[in-house]
Amino acid sequence: MGNLATLKTAKTLETDEWQLRVDLAAAFRLAARYDWHEAVANHLSLAVSADGKTFLMNPRWKHFSRIKASELLLLDSTDTSTMDRPDAPDLTAAERAAVLEQARH
Repeated sequence: MGNLATLKTAKTLETDEWQLRVDLAAAFRLAARYDWHEAVANHLSLAVSADGKTFLMNPRWKHFSRIKASELLLLDSTDTSTMDRPDAPDLTAAERAAVLEQARH
């Protein structure tokens, strides 16, 4: 059990995830602004969990300049049903992101 200074509530975790979403959406827009959106295999991702297994990623077929924080996909690399979702990400980008995010941690 953590002390008061380190204990995170569900509300705090939601706020932390939202800030990560906002930051990643901003990164997508900057990538588009500087014309980097075709040079990164059409995706950016950001780990949400400490082990890198849960991460945020852009939705398939959405231009970088139009991605909103609320549209980012929260994916779990251990969830085998991810690619069956109606909003499934691009398969090659999702696999690459899962491997890279886990390798970083």
